[in-house]
Amino acid sequence: MDRRAVLRALAAGMLATRSAASMGASNTTGRKRLGILTPNARAQALEGFTIALAPRLAELGWTEGKNLELAWRFGAGDEPRYSALAKELVDLRPDLIGTQSTPCTRALQQATRTIPIVTSVGDPVGAGFAQSLARPGSNITGTSQGARETAQKQVELMRATLPKLSTLVILRAKAAAFAEITEPMVAAARASGLVALPREIASMADVEDALRAVPGAGRGAAFLYGYVMPKQDMGVIARRAIEMRVPAIVNDPDVVVAGGLMSYRLFHEDEERRIAIIIDKLLRGAHPGLIPFELPQRSFFVINRRTAAAIGVAFPADFAIRATQVIE
Repeated sequence: MDRRAVLRALAAGMLATRSAASMGASNTTGRKRLGILTPNARAQALEGFTIALAPRLAELGWTEGKNLELAWRFGAGDEPRYSALAKELVDLRPDLIGTQSTPCTRALQQATRTIPIVTSVGDPVGAGFAQSLARPGSNITGTSQGARETAQKQVELMRATLPKLSTLVILRAKAAAFAEITEPMVAAARASGLVALPREIASMADVEDALRAVPGAGRGAAFLYGYVMPKQDMGVIARRAIEMRVPAIVNDPDVVVAGGLMSYRLFHEDEERRIAIIIDKLLRGAHPGLIPFELPQRSFFVINRRTAAAIGVAFPADFAIRATQVIE
């Protein structure tokens, strides 16, 4: 090889090196790259992945270090950082990005409209991630927690219990994410002809004010989202509602045990397996816009007869049969 050929070869090598560097961590291993943006801290996220999702992916033929490599970004609950973390992942050019929660999914949606995203969120359609559950029509699919469907059922159960119900006071934490979480309940209440009054809660004083806004004589009720305050305080709120004779429906069955009137929620029996199957399809080339969001298939309905008696409420006769759990 003459001197000019050597120089051309060196120049080509330098260009290739520079190009690879500009691509960030471009995948040259032949493995599929799965980026993960989690709202959790490192230890919690890694433990959950190792115990729940990794074994299910392995069953489908995907093993880290063999034909799959992972790129993690840990949000640790710091929502203002989610956008920057999402951009970092997108810049790595993964084959697929996995995430959960509406804030993380929205950050990724703003960062890419082409890389497939699999997520788990409360209301994919309401949040603007999908045109419909059956046909998302975008680069995002996954599982829905059924927030819209759950809210509609919760309103139906309250109306059956309180025939004169006209007003629903909705207690939620102040963070923006909780506004999105409780919005399906606001929409379901209003669609049913109820007056919906969302109230932001940061202290027990706020709780007292919100409960005082609930009309009496069976015309009002409260909805308590399970994390309106730290979980250990939810029992205190439920018991205070009893003292003020306020019917309170909640999304957390544990709060019914502590004194809430009733709870209804939907849940996935094995969500990790469903997520793994969707990841497998996407890694094998399926289009996310054609993979339906999956709704939960199981429900959990709890009523507290002791609380009902204390506040002068009578459940419909069939509730004892329909309920998953009855607290006497």
